[in-house]
Amino acid sequence: MGCTSQAQIAIKTNEVDLTNGDLEEIFKLFDNNKDQKISAEEIQTTIQKYGITVPLKQIQVLIYCADKNGNGTIEKEEIKHLIELIFNYQKIDDELTKVVDINESDSIEIDEFVQMKQKLGWDIPVPNQIPTVRSFQDIIKNYIKQ
Repeated sequence: MGCTSQAQIAIKTNEVDLTNGDLEEIFKLFDNNKDQKISAEEIQTTIQKYGITVPLKQIQVLIYCADKNGNGTIEKEEIKHLIELIFNYQKIDDELTKVVDINESDSIEIDEFVQMKQKLGWDIPVPNQIPTVRSFQDIIKNYIKQ
């Protein structure tokens, strides 16, 4: 993947320059059933073909953060954000916290935690008290590792 001019660059990182055409090709690569949306399972299946193993829960977190319309999948207009998150994975903790913190209180309320849990279909235990942002991030990391 590459580009012919700086004007065409849609994503630029230290690792790669991606054009809108590149993003379209990436989308097609992952959209296995050609329904114009990408699920966590489609991403997992596709990357496994290349010998890469990533836990489904980790992919679900990426989709949860990049899924701007909240339908649980990635559409063409959301692929750019998904790829940006992949290349900046160290920022995913903050991104997830921002997405889960619906009322923008700078803390994760129990109802926000429950909503995230239900949306992702996770069986993660709900904390007894409101977690701090840091403890929320630790809870998620530990759950993904299981």
